[in-house]
Amino acid sequence: MSTLLLFFMLVFIGLGYTTSASSCSGNKEKVVVCYFTNWAIYRTGHAKFSAGNINPSLCTHILYAFASLDDATLTIIPSDNNADVTNGLYASVTALKKRGLKVLISIGGWISSKEEKWRRLIRNVNTHSNFITSVLNFLKKYNFDGLDVDYEYPGCPQGNRLTGQTSDSKSFNKLMSSLRTALGKKYLLTVATAAGKSNIKECFHMTELCHLVDWVNVMTYDYHNAAEGVTGANAPYGSSMGVVDSIMYYINEMKCPSNKIVLGIPFYGRTYTMANPGRPQFGVPVSGPGTAGTYTNTTGFLAYHEICLLMKNGYSSGIDEVNGSYAWKDAQFISYDGPPDLAKKSSFIISKNLRGAMVWALDLDDFNSVCGCGNFPLLTTLNQQLRCLKTQKVKCY
Repeated sequence: MSTLLLFFMLVFIGLGYTTSASSCSGNKEKVVVCYFTNWAIYRTGHAKFSAGNINPSLCTHILYAFASLDDATLTIIPSDNNADVTNGLYASVTALKKRGLKVLISIGGWISSKEEKWRRLIRNVNTHSNFITSVLNFLKKYNFDGLDVDYEYPGCPQGNRLTGQTSDSKSFNKLMSSLRTALGKKYLLTVATAAGKSNIKECFHMTELCHLVDWVNVMTYDYHNAAEGVTGANAPYGSSMGVVDSIMYYINEMKCPSNKIVLGIPFYGRTYTMANPGRPQFGVPVSGPGTAGTYTNTTGFLAYHEICLLMKNGYSSGIDEVNGSYAWKDAQFISYDGPPDLAKKSSFIISKNLRGAMVWALDLDDFNSVCGCGNFPLLTTLNQQLRCLKTQKVKCY
């Protein structure tokens, strides 16, 4: 071997590239399910995200969030007709199918789930047929590959057990069963589900539901926020009924096949204003949510591209083995998932033979490399770990 060739090989390895599949225990069968949000087109500057920003090599499936449930007819409709249809956002995203992606429409979402129309739909079996017909027409008209149902949650809307009924989760399954029959093998059917034992057990009839859908997208995030009065982890890996315990509860108690479970990963952090700025750690008192970000403009919430910019400009950081990554400066405290957390969760996905990972959401990653770590550092990390993507190892905040 020549000295020059040896030099270039050492440089290549030193840059952190994966040179063989033997260094990766994942495989191409793992799914990486990416939520695309149609409201991100209205953001400004580097945070504006549209179909052209999607890297089709980093997702296996796109879930287009969200379609709406019409209040009068209880049928599926676009949530933003001007953007989705008139300006061609549906068409732009589904055009990526030519690149090998599957694109599903997702109906619902957290805000929509509190609305009474969902309960009217699932409780009255006479409305099911009309809804299903509208779904079939919608999928065909707009060229989608299937439906993702994000009703949070059937037995307890937005976690409120007072507004739900214990029978609602079974009624929801009747609707899903009819959808499964109607969609057949031509279309995919997935569902967004909860983390935490009480939500899993009381808000869903999960054992049956797992067998009605192609897979479940488990929302293993939003565990804690400032309303609890102390700093908490957004997506804790190892705490009681954290990510690991929630997934194992699905498998062991709900009898959900592991290859039908997709683990949710947040591309955002939950933020806090600490009452005592001198103690940046989990479990300390807070005076309220953290300061709103420049682009997401929501207190208590920051996109990863906002977090990494803060860290680039003076925030300190640490990793807690149980609770994951965190960052702080003065009174501000952030709980988030960084590349090391994603690598750890990817190893868990592989070890338990889960279907793959779901991410919320594409527009929240550093997709424009404003922090200098390359485009989509979080999504790239997932693909390196789960699907053995051969590219430069991500080193970011």
